[in-house]
Parts: sequence; C-alpha cells; structure tokens
Amino acid sequence: MYFKRLSVSLLPLLVILILPGCATKSFHEMSDQELTTSLIERSGTRDSLTALPKSLDEGLAKQKEKFAAQPEVFQVMVGAFREAFEPKRLMKNMEDEINLKMTRPEKLQVLEWYEQPLGRKAYQMEGFMDTPAGQEAFNAYIDSFDKESKTPDRKLLEFAAQLARETQALQVMVDTMSSVSLGLITGFNGLLPDNKRMNIFEIDQRILTIRQHLAEQLAPSVVLVLAFTYKDLSEAEREKLLAFFAKGVGQKYMQTISRGMSSNLERAAMRVGEGVTRGIANLSEPNDSGRKPASVK
Repeated sequence: MYFKRLSVSLLPLLVILILPGCATKSFHEMSDQELTTSLIERSGTRDSLTALPKSLDEGLAKQKEKFAAQPEVFQVMVGAFREAFEPKRLMKNMEDEINLKMTRPEKLQVLEWYEQPLGRKAYQMEGFMDTPAGQEAFNAYIDSFDKESKTPDRKLLEFAAQLARETQALQVMVDTMSSVSLGLITGFNGLLPDNKRMNIFEIDQRILTIRQHLAEQLAPSVVLVLAFTYKDLSEAEREKLLAFFAKGVGQKYMQTISRGMSSNLERAAMRVGEGVTRGIANLSEPNDSGRKPASVK
C-alpha cells in the first residue's frame, strides 16, 4: 500500500477538529460574535486561513520563471492573490456564514461539548500533530508499514474513514488546494486577450478534473492522519466522537464550516482573475513619461 508523506504545514488542514484550552470566561457570558470566533478557532479554520498567504506565496514562487520577461505582470499576479485571499476578509466571510446558519443555543452546545473530557483529550492529540515531533512520529508510523510489513489496524482505519466523512475533512482539504489552482487559472486567464479567454464552463471542467485528482491522491493520507491522531482513543471514545459529528448540532457545525470554506475559497479564487484584469489595465496606462511599461503588450 502506498502512503504519501505530508508536510507539517498540511496537518492542520486535515485534522480539522482543533480545540483550545480552557475558556477565559463562561461561554454563556460571551457575545454571539465571541461564540462565533471561538467556533472558528476550534474548527482549525482560523489557523488554516492565516497560513494561506505563506502557502500561496510558495506556490506563486514556482510560477515566477514564466514571467522572467514580464516582472511587472508577475507582481500583478502576486498582488491579486494577496488581495483575494486576505485572511481577515476570509475570516469575516466565515463568521457571517456561521452567524447565518447557527443559532446561539447551537453555538453554545458545540462549545460546551468541546469542554468535556473527550474534547479536551482530543485537543491534546491534535495539538501534538501540529508539532515537528508529531510530524516525525507520523512519518515513522507510515514508514513502519513498509519497513516492518505491517498494516494499519482495520477497526482504527474504519473509524478514521468514517470520521473523515462525518467531518468532511477530505472535502475541506480538496477545497483549499483546488482554490489555489482555480486562482492560478483565473489569474492566467485574465492575462489573455478577450477572444482567447476560457469561459466559466471551461474553467469549471478544468477544476473538476483537478478536484478529482486531488481527492484520489489525498484520500488515503487524510484517513491515515486521522487514524494516527486518534489511535490512542478507546473504542468507546471513538464511538462518542463519531456520534457527535454524525448527527444533530455537531453535524450541522461541520457542514457549516465545510460549506462555508468551500464557497469562501471559491469566491476568493474568482477574485484573482478580476484583480489580474484590473492590474493589467493599470499597467497599460501611460506612466509619467507618457510611455507604457515595456512588459505590457
């Protein structure tokens, strides 16, 4: 069996049930906005969105050589990405999604569940995954299957696969990574003359292919990360964890986060194309000397 290694920067995107420590004040004393902020923190969404600019810059750096003769155009692309995926803007959109879809009693119910012993125990396990030591231990876990001819515990894998479905962990990961691809596609599309640009249908078809490839590539890794993270839970604890996210307010919470992330990132990716088109138009305007930049045709 082939298991792909994952960098530590991706782990928070896969282990999405990030729980904080003790609340500084009672949840019932918090305003609705404070409850929403706490839910975003506990889902790992804040960390994921905050980490996006660095990931985007790293991805764009790989495209830089394509713009060797047009450095101004490359800077337009970088600027469009940074503006479109600005973390504060994405966070505000997620807050609006939660406030729209979840009532105050539902928010309180989720947060109170996170303060129970199982929630705190899961937090410790998830926190370990987001460390260099956790990355090293996870890679050793994967290597052991090949080196020692071992296979993962069947019941543990079944639990992890079901948890991935209930929390939509794979979908969140695919949405995050495909949004970067969509941003690049719309960005490059914005550089083309009007008569050569792809239409929405053509872009959708290309992204669908990318999403299918990502899902096939990442599915085994998502399950393994979750299996490793929660391997020390008892069977009874695993059942309780699954039960919370499989129905009721826990399920609604995960669906709200997942769908909110998906629409949020898709809108951000489409804004890249708009930003590139606007930036190129600005470059095309004459400068103080009355001449156009040499890199713009």
